[in-house]
Amino acid sequence: MACTVPLPLVLPGTALAGVGLDVAIVAWATASQQRVPQAEQGRMSAFNGVGERFAIPMGYLIAALAHSWSSRAVLLACAGMIAAATVLYLCVPDVYRINRLTEQA
Repeated sequence: MACTVPLPLVLPGTALAGVGLDVAIVAWATASQQRVPQAEQGRMSAFNGVGERFAIPMGYLIAALAHSWSSRAVLLACAGMIAAATVLYLCVPDVYRINRLTEQA
């Protein structure tokens, strides 16, 4: 959107991002239920919730600081932060080594 891509091209990209987010949420829920001991799931869920909600005030802070920026600069900065977070996340080898557990017959 910061690069003035036409709306008909933005919409499929947005839909694809939404599907990707849904898949990530399901994968996270499945992995956490299979890999975290049942006695620790409440604590892990609480830490996860804190981490998710921490981004909300950070977003408000960034929006306040970026008030004097142009819309394009804000969109580019946000895209950069998302790309950086994704790359950092993928640098953790355990992230992509998680496999689904199968039941032993």
